Amino acid sequence: MRNLWIVFLLAACTSNLPDTAAMGELAALRLIQYRDGQGNGLIPVARNVGATRARLWQRWLHTHQASWQNETHTKLSGTTKWCAQWQHGETHERVCRREQGLIWFGRGVLRDKTALAQAEKIWALKN
Repeated sequence: MRNLWIVFLLAACTSNLPDTAAMGELAALRLIQYRDGQGNGLIPVARNVGATRARLWQRWLHTHQASWQNETHTKLSGTTKWCAQWQHGETHERVCRREQGLIWFGRGVLRDKTALAQAEKIWALKN
């Protein structure tokens, strides 16, 4: 009976771990900044990110992976502030912050204000 309890406890703990296969491994995670805090255009340069931001972004992606709207009429216009890009196997993934929300190319758009604020906090940049 005790062994059954331990197996149940381990199964419950592992069910809370992120499903990295579903959202992609964050190999070569980079940030590209297109606009500064005042909205002025910048020359875009891909920059490597630290382990802390990579871990936070991985967690953020897992938390919001079911929130993306992927319908044919769903569009997101406006200027791009920044993009996070990474590689998953042979596929290049990219999430970009635009005026109205986030767009994950091939997955959809996200307009949830709380999720946007969390993403902005992860990628908060000093001017």
